[in-house]
Amino acid sequence: MRPRSKYIITICLIVFMHFNVSFSDSSESDPYPSVEIPVYHKAYNVTHSFNYSKHTKSLRYRVQTDHPANDVIEFYDAYLTGRGWTSSFEICQRNWGDLSDDAKTDDRSAKQLFASWQHLEFKLKLDLWLRSERVSNDQQDDVVVNCLLQPLGAK
Repeated sequence: MRPRSKYIITICLIVFMHFNVSFSDSSESDPYPSVEIPVYHKAYNVTHSFNYSKHTKSLRYRVQTDHPANDVIEFYDAYLTGRGWTSSFEICQRNWGDLSDDAKTDDRSAKQLFASWQHLEFKLKLDLWLRSERVSNDQQDDVVVNCLLQPLGAK
């Protein structure tokens, strides 16, 4: 074997080993490929991420809708309960919490809502955070939607 071909083979083996190790612990691999986190149809700036070491799958996007974003909440309720998920009412009251410093004002510049569902057969829970940001008085609110899929009992 010529020295040049040995060099090329060695480089190829190193690259192959590097990619093999990278893919085995990659944060790009989906820890739950059979479980889909739904995306609301008016969503934009959609990003998916996976953390294989923590066994979590997350989704983040924005949507413009009227406060209190009932259409988004109803979308998740219908999608998840139709697939065997149950709402975790003991930990979520589904009230919009005020994030502003002055809670006495009616300014919806920063409010958030938390909801959660669990699937006992899959041993998973899905947490949903909606953060409503008022753009202006004559426009719909910009809502940031965060979903986190994780094992039951994870903190």
